[in-house]
Amino acid sequence: NPRLFKKPIVVLTEMEDITIPKGCFVKKGDPTKEEYLISVNIEEAELVVVLAEKKPMLDEDTIDARTSLIVLLVRSLVKDAFIIAEFLKEENARAAQKRKLANKIIISGEYLGKLIGKSVINPKSLSIFEELLEGLHLDVIPFKEYSDKPMTLEDFLKEVGYLKVLGVFKGKRSILKPPLNLEIAPEDELIILN
Repeated sequence: NPRLFKKPIVVLTEMEDITIPKGCFVKKGDPTKEEYLISVNIEEAELVVVLAEKKPMLDEDTIDARTSLIVLLVRSLVKDAFIIAEFLKEENARAAQKRKLANKIIISGEYLGKLIGKSVINPKSLSIFEELLEGLHLDVIPFKEYSDKPMTLEDFLKEVGYLKVLGVFKGKRSILKPPLNLEIAPEDELIILN
């Protein structure tokens, strides 16, 4: 996806046989070691994704503990990065969520399971999901870029014309398919489909 390459993407891994898209930088190293994180300029990162690396001889709890350690190291080195962390076990993910370890926590296979469940109910939905994921481009834009005073979504849409507003972030809470009478404040963010 060419939009991903507006900023450098660095993959830090101990895995030997991995396929990385052209344009990404790969560094072999242990992400649980601070010196390797520093060697890839982690201090400059805006977004960090920590995947649960499955390694032989390690059980799921140990792998999740490694994920937690990496997230803590990253957070100590770069305070403002948005961190997404993948956990293998639901109870470890819930504990990480409770402690606000990362900005977003994903349970391995959870979305895949939901996708399969939806496709069982309606088999054609799988092709729709695939198409959406392939071509979907969302922007999250601060409402203050449009207005410095609150207004309803309906008034906003009348003022700016046709925009595909999928939702509104009010702080950390997201409102998807917002009603037209929803009041949007300058500190809110719009989720727009391009």
